[in-house]
Amino acid sequence: MNFELAVMIISTASMTAIAAAVAVVMMLRRKKVKKHSSALASLYELNEIHRNNFNLSLESEFKNYKEFSNKRSFDNARASVVLQEYVLEYEEYFKYLIGGIDLNIRHYVLYSLKAEKIFDNRTTDWYGRFDYGKLERKIFQKNMLKVVLDINVTQVLEYISPKGRNHYRQKKIMHAEDVRKALENISKQREYKRQKEYQRNLMTPALRYDIMRRDGFRCVLCGARAAEGAKLHVDHIKPIAKGGKTEASNLRTLCDICNLGKSDKYDQWGYN
Repeated sequence: MNFELAVMIISTASMTAIAAAVAVVMMLRRKKVKKHSSALASLYELNEIHRNNFNLSLESEFKNYKEFSNKRSFDNARASVVLQEYVLEYEEYFKYLIGGIDLNIRHYVLYSLKAEKIFDNRTTDWYGRFDYGKLERKIFQKNMLKVVLDINVTQVLEYISPKGRNHYRQKKIMHAEDVRKALENISKQREYKRQKEYQRNLMTPALRYDIMRRDGFRCVLCGARAAEGAKLHVDHIKPIAKGGKTEASNLRTLCDICNLGKSDKYDQWGYN
């Protein structure tokens, strides 16, 4: 064995011994903190008092992957829209999740203030010659309740060309506020579909033509025909104002005179 190798072995052994000694010292110091810290003892009591105020079963990490079939769709994709599609698929769970986060945030403010006060008012006479302040705070923070106050939704958007020559990828992390907005948009869109305006907007020129063609381009009440000069309209049998939908079964062709006379009348049990 040459001299340089011997020195290397001795140095390695010395460093290992030093590292082991440091680990032992830190372990003993941690034990002392856990044994003597009044802050930790009070924190354990605080945790028991507040534990039931939080939802501690919430997940905080999610991943949403979406692959696009063409480059144009990939380029036009918006992270908020992709997130909304993902949230809609698991809507009930995300409602539960956001509700739990809101609950946690409300209670965590008071809990953290009480915890900070406990640490500020701790006794330190057991420290002796060594300042245990930083170590005690580290252990104290580690033992605070692990409460989910936000989430990370990692969105990965990807497009791979048909022959695999081009690979495009976007990655964005969304948070609880983004999910909250997605849920609000879903609710607004659902409400919009129930509104009259939505039903009226469904009456497209194509649908109007299909209904008239189905009815032979004549008024289904008086028989007046467009070829004879009658002005035809597509009427909602059950008016939108009374809950009628813009769908083929609720639509018919009327001339302007019959349509004017019918107005928004609707008899649930009679002939309309």
